[in-house]
Amino acid sequence: MAPTAAALMPSVLCCLLLVVQATGCVEEACKRIAVAKDSGVSHDFCVRVLQSDTAGATTDRRGLAAIAGKVGSRKAKSVLAKINKLREEARGRAKMPLRDCRELYHEAVDNLSAAAAAAKACRYADANIKFSAGIDAARTCEDGFSEKKIKSPLAAENRALSQISAIGTALTSEMINPLAC
Repeated sequence: MAPTAAALMPSVLCCLLLVVQATGCVEEACKRIAVAKDSGVSHDFCVRVLQSDTAGATTDRRGLAAIAGKVGSRKAKSVLAKINKLREEARGRAKMPLRDCRELYHEAVDNLSAAAAAAKACRYADANIKFSAGIDAARTCEDGFSEKKIKSPLAAENRALSQISAIGTALTSEMINPLAC
């Protein structure tokens, strides 16, 4: 016998409430991150990142930090593919920065994946260090082009990875030194 609409209503309302609460957590977290001094992350970008994973709609701050790690790791993988393609076509002074970026992004994939796992396991200080390494990878990659006085073909990607990593850093910093969500 199929349940009636009235019998299902409490379950539907409970699920709806969870989604609204989690969405509120994304909004609140992104508001704090966007106004933070030196974050360099816009509210809209933060919301897009944290809601790009379906779990973002129903998770807490720990889950949001894990999402930032997963999204960052996926981004680093896609940039790594672009770097490999650029390296095949590179000539002269561009070869060295691309080689360095390849190594940095290879490490960023692992670091951001480890950040996600550490956040899930409530090891927020470890996650924070791994997210910081993601920021450093993007900045160091960009600096390699600047030092050679070459326009970076990865400027947008480096900025995006830095911002995704900054979201994770901000979230894990809050959990190391808890504030309200």
